[in-house]
Amino acid sequence: MRNKSIFGSKLAILGILSFQLLSAEIEQVGLYWKQGVCKDNCAMLLHKRLLETKGVARVSLNADGGEASLNWVPGEPFSYRDVKRPMQRVGLGLEEIWVKVRGSIQKTSKGLKLVSFGDNTTFTLISPMPEGERQGQKRKSLGLRRLDDFTKEKLLIGTQGDQLVTVEGPLLSPHRAPPYYLIIENFKFEDRPVKSFE
Repeated sequence: MRNKSIFGSKLAILGILSFQLLSAEIEQVGLYWKQGVCKDNCAMLLHKRLLETKGVARVSLNADGGEASLNWVPGEPFSYRDVKRPMQRVGLGLEEIWVKVRGSIQKTSKGLKLVSFGDNTTFTLISPMPEGERQGQKRKSLGLRRLDDFTKEKLLIGTQGDQLVTVEGPLLSPHRAPPYYLIIENFKFEDRPVKSFE
C-alpha cells in the first residue's frame, strides 16, 4: 500500500514550496491512480496538462508509481473537476485525491468546516474511515459521516483566538461537491499572519 501522506511523502518533499505565512491556502494536492499504466508519452502529456490546469503552480510527477503532487497558486480556489480533467484527457482514472489546506475552523449545525484562508474554499471535516471499510460503503455512508467528538474538541480548542489550522487528508466523493468532505488524517496549528501596514 502506498504512503499517501502529503506531509510525509518523498514526492511531496521534492515538490514542496518553501513555507511562508502567506503561502497558498490550498497548499498541495495529491493525485493517485493505478501504478504502472502511465509510461513515457503519457507522463509527458500528463505533466503538461496538469501545468496548464487553473490553480496549479508546480507539478512533481511519479507517473509509473501512479502519483502526482501539485503545489497550488496562492488564493486560487480549488476545483476537483479542473484537476480531474487533465487525467481523463490522457486516459487515467483518478483513484484518490488528497489535499493539504490551511484555514480557519467554523462551527456548523452538523459539525465543523474548514474555510481555506484567502480563497474561502469550504471543506466539511469528517473522521477517518474505520479500517477495512470498502469504497461502496464509503459512498453509502457519506451523509452519515461525522467528526468524532475528541477531534472536534481538539480543533475547537486549538483554533481559539487567531490561530489557523492546516489539515491534510483525502477527499471523500469529491465528484459530489460542493461541499467537499475532507477526511482528517493530520492537522497542526499556527498563528495567523500579522498584517503589516507600511
